[in-house]
Amino acid sequence: MSADGVRPARSFKRWALVAVLAATACLGNLDEASVGVTSPRYLDELCAADEYTLAGNAVRTTGITSDSCGFVLGPGAGSVSFDISGEQGGFESYEVSALVRRDGHTAWETLGGAGPYGVSSDSERIEVLDVRLRGVFSSTGCD
Repeated sequence: MSADGVRPARSFKRWALVAVLAATACLGNLDEASVGVTSPRYLDELCAADEYTLAGNAVRTTGITSDSCGFVLGPGAGSVSFDISGEQGGFESYEVSALVRRDGHTAWETLGGAGPYGVSSDSERIEVLDVRLRGVFSSTGCD
């Protein structure tokens, strides 16, 4: 501080820089901490709770491993839908994906951000191997 009681501009700039860096670090941690994904083999949890519905040519079978749940659709028309509510996984909002094998290729397919959530086949054989939710937690603020 100078003799006339006025703070030098350099001190204010230093304080402002520290404040901006602290806020940026806090927001960076918030973004990282607020997004989550359900555990692998979430489909097993849905199966254990009977939170699915089969229609047409669809059957429950083993999934990725012999002790996991999965579904086979087709050949012919068939579908499986999952009873997933907004409370699942503790997420405020989320997107649902399924690990699906079609024509020898396995990939995650987005089922949407608003229900109902399901996989269907008009004629081809499709295997549903797992389901996951990727969402945003409702908590906000820096811890």
